[in-house]
Amino acid sequence: MHTDKQVDAGQGDTAWETLLDTVCTHLAVIPSGLTSQLQPLDVSVNKLFKGFMHEEWAKWIEAPTHHVTLAGRVKRPLISNVCEWVKILGSKLKVRLLQSLYKMWH
Repeated sequence: MHTDKQVDAGQGDTAWETLLDTVCTHLAVIPSGLTSQLQPLDVSVNKLFKGFMHEEWAKWIEAPTHHVTLAGRVKRPLISNVCEWVKILGSKLKVRLLQSLYKMWH
């Protein structure tokens, strides 16, 4: 049976605390609206990464060269395709990060 448990501020759930301690994990609550300040890589790099990967996948899916299954569905991209997309993104990301750093310091 699954039950939801509400915990008052300052009162921890001992079982969860013990479990988190055994895997060397600390629980942190990020207040609403602070993600961009506390997780800048999540907001900046991941956004760029996801956007770029979506663009590359869209180009790949529109190309007439991919294979289909017997049922007529498009097969997923090869791992070599995905690795190439990540490689291309790496070089683009370096340039964007350097540009951002330059703007910050000048």
